[in-house]
Order: sequence, then structure tokens, then C-alpha cells
Amino acid sequence: MRPKKISNQDILDVVRICIVEQGGNVSTQYISDRLGVSQATLFKRFGSKSNLLKTAILLPPKAKKAREMMERLEAGPTDEPVRLQMERLCLQMLRFFDDVLPCFASLHASGFHFDTSLPEDAPPIVARKNLTRWVHTLQEQGRIRNDVHPESIALTLLGTMQHRPLRVHLMRDNQLTQTDEEYVASVLEVLWQGLATDVSLKKSQENP
Repeated sequence: MRPKKISNQDILDVVRICIVEQGGNVSTQYISDRLGVSQATLFKRFGSKSNLLKTAILLPPKAKKAREMMERLEAGPTDEPVRLQMERLCLQMLRFFDDVLPCFASLHASGFHFDTSLPEDAPPIVARKNLTRWVHTLQEQGRIRNDVHPESIALTLLGTMQHRPLRVHLMRDNQLTQTDEEYVASVLEVLWQGLATDVSLKKSQENP
């Protein structure tokens, strides 16, 4: 009988499920049993349990939601209204974090910590850099204020989109009253007042 073929992405998808179920203490035996492969296969592909969990948590760009978000950032701003673009991008980020934060919450609860810092090509770092570049492009085009550091704006957007899923999955705050769309619109209503140029503010007021 030929051995079962399984892709790295298939492995990582199951690992994330196992992390949510059992946290950072999940055994490689438990994971391999769920996959129907040997532990040796996991170690051959990923080297160590720590690297396996880290790779699964960081959601490489092959994952659909991560890939879509990365592609939007890498493509740069379009000619559409900036606020509309930000709403779409923030909604993508919010739903991406809503997927990945349950894994982080399970790891946090189990006391698991990664033993090394993130490499430069890790998706969270690449996403932060790409978002910073995306913001900087808008500043160069004169479409948002250029007197604020683009990385500060990028981190503000990332932070506000991370915070809502963090409250739900880590703090178990299930009393939030807004939908994802309402939350993004409310956040950007506040942020836009500080980001927009006088011209773009006037346009947005004329075309609410």
C-alpha cells in the first residue's frame, strides 16, 4: 500500500486545530494520529515541535485569508477612495486575526513560548512592512497626511484590528455589540479625521 500523500499546508491546517484543542502542550503523537502519518514525517518536514507550531501559527501566505491580505498590500493603493480601501483592508485584517488568535490564545493559556524571535521573512513582519509601505505610498500621493510616520499609522491599524479578536478569544469578552463591518466603520470614522488631508476630508463630507 502506498504511503498517504499529505502537503505541508494540510499538516499546518490540522496543527492549528490541534493547538486550539490542546494548546501548546499538544503532543506530536496527537497531531500525527489526527493526520494519519508518523511523527517522523512531522520532524522530517519541520525539524522540531517548536518549529512546527511556530510555522502553523504564523500562517504562511499560502493560507487563503493571509494570501488575500498580503496580495492587497503588495499591490499597493488603487485609485478608489482611500477610506473605502482602508475599510476593505481592515475588514480582511480583522477576519485574518479572528482566525489566528484562537491559536495564540491556546498557546498563551498553556504557557508555551517560542524560543527565538521572528525572522525577517515571517508573515507578521512582512505584513507590517507592506502595510507601512502601503501607507507611505498614499502619503507620497498626497492622499493622506504626510506628517505622521507611516509605521505609526500601520501599527495603529494593525492594533485596532487585532484588539477586537483578542478580547473575544483571549479575554473571553463576548458582550461586544457591533458586527465586524460596524466595528471597522466606527474605528475608521475616528482615525480618518486624523489621517485625511483637508481636501479628502471635504470630499468625504460631501459624499458620505
